[in-house]
Amino acid sequence: MHECKSLCKRAAARLPVVIPIWFLAIVFPFFGPINSTVGSLLVSFTVYIIPALAHIFTFRSASARENAVNQPSKYVGRWVGTCIINIFIVVWVLIVGFGFGGWASMINFVHQIDTFGLFTKCYQCPPQLPPSSSPPNFFNATAPLPPPTANLTHPHRP
Repeated sequence: MHECKSLCKRAAARLPVVIPIWFLAIVFPFFGPINSTVGSLLVSFTVYIIPALAHIFTFRSASARENAVNQPSKYVGRWVGTCIINIFIVVWVLIVGFGFGGWASMINFVHQIDTFGLFTKCYQCPPQLPPSSSPPNFFNATAPLPPPTANLTHPHRP
């Protein structure tokens, strides 16, 4: 499929993946918050942290660095610079991606559940007002007036 020139054939090949995800997003209303939680917690590890740590551990010995097929460029500082960049990536993604991103997505997920309930009939619909027996009458002339408030700063003197 990768060499296929037809856009329709490539789109049709993606349908078995897209349709179940689309159906899941419609059926399960918290798909967005769950997707952001998975993205911040799991994708941070699999895309950034694990490869950077694997590179550090693979080339930690001098013999592994000497036998490497490609040597790092002098513009990044050779092996020391590459190791520093990888450590920076691991620490940055742990703090920002996993820490702040995980915290924000979990707060969003809990807020969605608190606001709309776990299994609601209508997700993110405005709340229904309870039916009242009669509409409020703001112009009721027979209702007694509330007592006047006392003005303690300027008392009335007759």
